[in-house]
Amino acid sequence: MVARSFVSLKAFGDLVIAVAVLERLSGPGAGGVEILYGSHLSDLVSALEPRVAARRIQLASTSVPAMYDVRKAGLPRALASLAEVRAALARSAPEQGVLVFDRNQARERIIAGRLAHRALPVAGNIYDAYDLALREFGLEPGSVLSGTAYRGGTIGLFTASRVARKDIPLELLEPLIARLNEAGAPSIIYLLEGERPDITASHLPHVVIPRTFGALIGAVRECSLVVSADSLPAHLAEREGLPVYVLSPASNEFWLPRSSFVHRNWGLFSDGTPDAIATKILGMRAA
Repeated sequence: MVARSFVSLKAFGDLVIAVAVLERLSGPGAGGVEILYGSHLSDLVSALEPRVAARRIQLASTSVPAMYDVRKAGLPRALASLAEVRAALARSAPEQGVLVFDRNQARERIIAGRLAHRALPVAGNIYDAYDLALREFGLEPGSVLSGTAYRGGTIGLFTASRVARKDIPLELLEPLIARLNEAGAPSIIYLLEGERPDITASHLPHVVIPRTFGALIGAVRECSLVVSADSLPAHLAEREGLPVYVLSPASNEFWLPRSSFVHRNWGLFSDGTPDAIATKILGMRAA
């Protein structure tokens, strides 16, 4: 059997997407699908306990490979990273198999070397791209992740991102939470330790959780609906079948959770008023 190895070497959200899609596979051929992940993602894999085969690509660094940020790392480190990842993939990839990347640019071609490889097909959203690839391999994706519409319960707001400009601003959060609470939708901000001192110093309802993937996954599972500024909590919510609304400074529909993309459950900081955003959130449905 030819193995289909979906390679995840960069961001945490990317890995969650791969897990959420591939663990839905069943039937003939599903056993030939796996995820090859960089060792810097090991803690997240352990917390996710994926129901799909996952093998680690052992790398020296515990951070995202330097080849993904040449400007910050510098050219010598980036080139060394390319060589390391190429060698690690050659050791880890199955002899009879195809490496699948989310894109097929020069970097991916270099690290694949002589190994058979391809990119996900072009699609409007990353989840659709995975489904197209699986069908091209003769596999039928599992049913679309199904969540329920919001019917009350805690709305969890994950307001911080590793990219500071994506943090939901306090001047939007305060009236938004007030509107949600007035509508009878209890809302709590979840923060990892050290995040958003502006919120911890405010009167807004918030909970500080340990900076671990297990704590983050547990926090997402406590919610009936998730509002997220960052891709990781958003895709964790999608995997759990929860309604999820993405609030960001700029549009990036390709990387949205499937339900957010299909039902346009996303908005920009500049979209309308807090009243309008609250109305959209309260009227949400999930895929």
